[in-house]
Amino acid sequence: MAIKSVADRFRRPFNSLRYKLSFITVSITLVVLFFAISISYIWGYRLLSSVILSNSKTITEILSFSLSQDLIEKTKDFQAYARDVRVLQAVQAGNAFISAMSPAVREQYVLDMDRQWLAASPDSGLVQGYMSKDASVYLRYFTRGDEVLGEMILTDQFGCLVAATGKTTDFYQADEKWWLDAYNGGVGRIVIGDAEFDDSSGIWIIPVSVPVVGDRDQVIGILKASISVERYFAYLSRLHFGASGHALIINEKGNVIVHEKVKPMQYQVFSGSVFFKDINTQKTITLEDSPIHGNGYFVVCSPVSLGQSLVQDFHWYVCVEVKKGQIFAPLDRFLMGMLVLALILITVAVMLGIQSGRKFAEPVQKLKQAAERIARGEFDTDIHIDTHDEIEALTDTFTAMAADLRRFTKELNFRNEALELSNVTYQEMVEKLNIANHELVVLKTEMEDKVNHLEQFSKISIGRELRMRQLKEKIAALEEECARLKGASS
Repeated sequence: MAIKSVADRFRRPFNSLRYKLSFITVSITLVVLFFAISISYIWGYRLLSSVILSNSKTITEILSFSLSQDLIEKTKDFQAYARDVRVLQAVQAGNAFISAMSPAVREQYVLDMDRQWLAASPDSGLVQGYMSKDASVYLRYFTRGDEVLGEMILTDQFGCLVAATGKTTDFYQADEKWWLDAYNGGVGRIVIGDAEFDDSSGIWIIPVSVPVVGDRDQVIGILKASISVERYFAYLSRLHFGASGHALIINEKGNVIVHEKVKPMQYQVFSGSVFFKDINTQKTITLEDSPIHGNGYFVVCSPVSLGQSLVQDFHWYVCVEVKKGQIFAPLDRFLMGMLVLALILITVAVMLGIQSGRKFAEPVQKLKQAAERIARGEFDTDIHIDTHDEIEALTDTFTAMAADLRRFTKELNFRNEALELSNVTYQEMVEKLNIANHELVVLKTEMEDKVNHLEQFSKISIGRELRMRQLKEKIAALEEECARLKGASS
């Protein structure tokens, strides 16, 4: 029982109206804050994601366009090189030399030159004879002045080497894909190929092949220029967005061409069939995970398009990686601020809940105390509560009820007093009746005694009368007998 009493005393404050009102106030505040913070965070997350992805998309489109325009300008430079008189003279001389040969002799010549070229050293007379030509010197001037350019190769219309900036792997180039694509059966076209490793220079290059056009607009040769991937895209590797955002280029096979932490074509992030299966229809690709860093990054990719004037023998995507933590850092700070504000609001809500609970519970407590006094019989209890609400109306009703109870009590007391007086009179009458009854009993006893005496007297009188009657009858009989006897005697 003692344990139960202690438990009841412990629970009693928590069952009070003030505590319940405080609990309701804090609970409502918590629910409102939870939904407000959740909605704000979700809305902010979506807004930031939308803005960052939109900005990243714009950046990738700008970078893609810039890269496309720069490649087109580079191609125009190579076309200008191919129109130089020294280049044209070298190609025409080579064509004249090869054209003078019969097909069989030409084939043998190509085989012999290929074999000799492969065995020759860069310092050999054979190689230096080609390197010292005016066209080679002219082309080498541009490669030395432009650090992004690798080797440059000039061939005639038969694919034989005419001039070069350095020793090439092969003398005969007409069996190479880039040459065949650029020559295009004698029609000629400008071809920019995918990144490839150049054995001659030992670097990753972007091959650009342009036709050398003669006086009659016929293709008389092919000029191939090699652009160093690492040097050409060095600005992209150094390009950063914020603390963690950076750019990269991926081809359709999933190979990374440009990335600040990856060598060209040394890292395949995914199969091209997975992400670029709709490469001809997609304008922008958005990936939830970074192909290099994995989770925690947004990646937005835009395709590189060179238009219809050039043959684009590749499909590249310029991508921007942005770390999600960087994107949502302001949102995280906002969330922390909201949590601090929530703690402050909860504290204020607790204080307001306690205060409002006390203010609300105070008139109720007064009503409770008044009810206890009325229960003890203090019907003249007066209650003053000025809240201008339902509690005040309840107080007025309670006061009216107390007044009615007071009036009913007075009437009941008056009637009780009258009843007590009537009871006293009744008791006196009962006592008188008892006395009268006793007297009647005594009188009855006396009367009964007298009746008994009378009865006895009556019995005696009646017996006498009977005997007298009998005597009279006997006397009469005797008289009759005497008379009869007298008559008989007479």
